[in-house]
Amino acid sequence: MPSCIRLYRNILHMDKLYWETYFVDTFQEYLQKTESAAQTLFEGIDKYLEIINSVPLDDVGSSATWNIAQKKFLYESFAMATISGAVLQLAYMAIKQYSNHASAPEQFDALIKKNSPAEKFCIGREIRSIPIGLIIYAGRNQAAHYDDSDLREPNRSIFENLCNRTSRAGKEYRDPAYDLGNGITVSFAANITALLGWRSYNTYLDDMRNLLI
Repeated sequence: MPSCIRLYRNILHMDKLYWETYFVDTFQEYLQKTESAAQTLFEGIDKYLEIINSVPLDDVGSSATWNIAQKKFLYESFAMATISGAVLQLAYMAIKQYSNHASAPEQFDALIKKNSPAEKFCIGREIRSIPIGLIIYAGRNQAAHYDDSDLREPNRSIFENLCNRTSRAGKEYRDPAYDLGNGITVSFAANITALLGWRSYNTYLDDMRNLLI
């Protein structure tokens, strides 16, 4: 899947000049111009899911064999997270350019500062009481800056809200899939796209249209 990785790098480094040259006025045009890229990325995600699910982490025999399987799982998981980060980048750029939302809802006053760039992302259906626009925002920023030691606000708080959960029995716990301090995950992009339900181009497209049309 090297072509998917190259595609990710191109998408991640879209600058203002590139945007003005290749992307024009409307969100519909943006969808048309990015359709083939998005479809290719989701095809790559499908392939990596097949690879990851085929790695035998149980009953692999010796500890050496288990270590090899574990390393393969981690390598392929990071590759899939890289591709998932490109999907989040496409969604992020669309919201950044075409969202007309100007302020955060009252319940997010403590999370989103006034005139913050994140205000435009306070849109869409809610997952774990957070609009998916904000989940896209935080997921993209973490994926793009995973090597930074301290993720800026409100990204960190958004992850904390996703991470802190309460069981049906009323016991509080932390969901490791969104715990920035879990010590294992480098990029959380694949976990974020899974939370969004984005495992196909059509589900991604439906959400994007609902967000911006």
